[in-house]
Amino acid sequence: MLHLDDWEHCHELSNDPVGKQNFIWGSPKSKNVDYKVEHPVFSSDANGKPIISYIDQFPEPKNMEQGLYLQRLSDCLEESKNKIELPLPVGSTIFSNNYFWLHGRKPFVENKQLSRELLRIRGKFFPKNQIIWGKFYVSFMQLVSNFLKKGLFLLIIFSSNMYKTHKLT
Repeated sequence: MLHLDDWEHCHELSNDPVGKQNFIWGSPKSKNVDYKVEHPVFSSDANGKPIISYIDQFPEPKNMEQGLYLQRLSDCLEESKNKIELPLPVGSTIFSNNYFWLHGRKPFVENKQLSRELLRIRGKFFPKNQIIWGKFYVSFMQLVSNFLKKGLFLLIIFSSNMYKTHKLT
């Protein structure tokens, strides 16, 4: 895992004009999405801080300039000295906001006795409305609790702009 605030090349690549161009992004067949989307790699949040929207497997560069940018981005992510690598035991849960936490995983050996679930929460949320957020939070935590009681691994990725950019400790 790597937080944008800790990434040595964030300033350089988030300010590169190529990173702010629209890129075409496809999806794997397993996602059951038959369309492509177009968006830049980097944009900014309401406070002007960089946010990233990037998955290394599915970009379709429009030209050599974009292709070279994506290669540089990938190289800089891989060589970062500030990446955090950690083992995830059975029953682990990770909460991550994709706009400022970069993450990946190494291949794993499937265990037929375990179930792997991925829950994605997309959209806009209303943090100022405590009633809506409170109901969502309680329901969400009940869901997490049920997964963990069953000994299931759960990875939860928030893809919204509801959180300010700050690191977990």
